[in-house]
Amino acid sequence: MEDFPNKSKYNELRVEIKYPISEFEVELKGIRSMVGFFQKELEFWESSRATGSEPIVHFIRHFQLCRDELNAFERNHRETDENTFKTGWESVYGRLRLSKVDGFHLLQSRTPVGQFIFSVTDENPTQGLSAYYFLTRRTSNFSDVDLAIGNLKAYEFLMQDESQIVKRRNSEKKAIGQIRNHIEQLGVDLQAEFDDNVLKYNEWRGGVEKDLDEWKTPFVEKVEGWYQERDEQVETFIDASNKKVVELEKLYTELLRLEGPVKHWRLRAVALGKTGRRWAWGLVGSTVVTAVVVLGVLFSPPDSFSASIVNGDPLAIKGVILYGTVISFMAYLIKTFSKMTFSSFHLMRDAEEREQLTLGYLALLEKGDGAVTEKERELILEALFSRSETGLIKHESGPTMPGLTGLVERAQGRK
Repeated sequence: MEDFPNKSKYNELRVEIKYPISEFEVELKGIRSMVGFFQKELEFWESSRATGSEPIVHFIRHFQLCRDELNAFERNHRETDENTFKTGWESVYGRLRLSKVDGFHLLQSRTPVGQFIFSVTDENPTQGLSAYYFLTRRTSNFSDVDLAIGNLKAYEFLMQDESQIVKRRNSEKKAIGQIRNHIEQLGVDLQAEFDDNVLKYNEWRGGVEKDLDEWKTPFVEKVEGWYQERDEQVETFIDASNKKVVELEKLYTELLRLEGPVKHWRLRAVALGKTGRRWAWGLVGSTVVTAVVVLGVLFSPPDSFSASIVNGDPLAIKGVILYGTVISFMAYLIKTFSKMTFSSFHLMRDAEEREQLTLGYLALLEKGDGAVTEKERELILEALFSRSETGLIKHESGPTMPGLTGLVERAQGRK
């Protein structure tokens, strides 16, 4: 219950409950204990099948009213002053101490009288009311069978062994007592047997627990060792997998970077081959034309060649100059076609070598495990992206790729 100003006052409240017919007397302290007491009484009498019959209907009405007034008092006086609190409690206090309502003496549910009246009324309300009147010294009425039976039941309840009616039960009680003693002896024997079995069970359990501990220790050690070994293997596998993933990512990145250059050099090699073949046809054509001109002049010289150049014949000088110019031009043309042809085939070869160098570099990367060091990588990339000589070639030797020889030797050495 939450805190409020009058909480301590509620806990200090006291009331004395007396129900003389039930020989019941109790002092209740604290409002919650009071509410609990009347709530239990109400629940008990409401469980009867004769809730609308006297005297139970009066009991239910009283206990319900006491409970409701206590709850209302608790709700309405949490923060009231001393006088208001005292006045409200006095009005509730008087009702709680009542032992008789509407001419009916109150009974407590846990007392023998309360239990007796409850059971008789629950079976037959008329008998229950007659028995209640008999116990509370009210006028008895034998005009009805149920009324008479109710009075007799109340008489037997009050007189018990003093009643002449119950004398016949003495022998039966004696026999029942002997049976009870026999049952008690059986209980003692069973308890002894049970104790013996418990002792044997404890001894057996102790042995089983000892064996279990002896078996559990090496088993747990094996399990822990296996778990540790598996854990190390898993960690090693994860580390290797992560390393492999990183290498594959790096290889994939390099592949994406070099895929474009490989395609470019392949297409460029094809284009340069076609260009070289065209220049070769031009070289062949110019050579044939030159040969035809030379042979034509040799076997069928023009008139200007019959004149004497020594004598300063202008026609002879003119012919020599013209012939020399044509021959020079044809020689220059042949030389040009020759250089362009070899230059194209040179560049084609250069592109093919760059393509193969790139593929070899990727093959080394796929091997992993440091197949290519950083220095070698710089050397290879320098070779791949170095400047290519274009145009006319001054030397007849083929193109030299920087780092190509070392790369090939390294690849062959790791096969």
